[in-house]
Amino acid sequence: MLPLAPGITPAHAQGAQLEVGKTGGSFVRGGAGQYTVTVSNTGTEQWTAPASVSDILPAGLTPVSITPSDPAQWACAVVTGGFSCDSQGPLPAPSNYTFTFNVAVAADAPCTVTNEALITSGSAIVDSVQVTTTIPGGSCNGGGGGNGSNGGIGSLLPINLNGIFTMFNNISTNNNINSPGGGNATTQNFTKSTN
Repeated sequence: MLPLAPGITPAHAQGAQLEVGKTGGSFVRGGAGQYTVTVSNTGTEQWTAPASVSDILPAGLTPVSITPSDPAQWACAVVTGGFSCDSQGPLPAPSNYTFTFNVAVAADAPCTVTNEALITSGSAIVDSVQVTTTIPGGSCNGGGGGNGSNGGIGSLLPINLNGIFTMFNNISTNNNINSPGGGNATTQNFTKSTN
């Protein structure tokens, strides 16, 4: 067996491998949501280089708090638009850490958001993961919102009945109407007109 040249590291000494994972929980428009980020050393040796895990939120989400499973190993802070956590020492192999990331969800948040978590060492990206989360509520339920509408925007009867019938403002509909492009509201307003 030939000796190694100076500066060459044997392959078995490169056995540390960091990976990041992420899941999204239940999100509510105008309420709250939660992500769980995981960092694992899935290799055979400890990770001795600096390591940082971070997450920058998309529009419609605001960071609230970040809680690591091992506060002695990770120094975490909420930053503008997300969070950042720095390792405080080597990461043993195997090891697994979780980060609970609570966020506020805007009332006008998009119906879906895609969010990325990164693990870096210095300026190098070691691993990254993206998660797409659906945010229900408001117009994201397939409705046009407002007045109890559950369908798309549009009139159930797209004709003007003024001057034809005398109507009263006591007509209500329920949720069993399925009309393409139509919406059903809790009340319909008619005006009485005579010719």
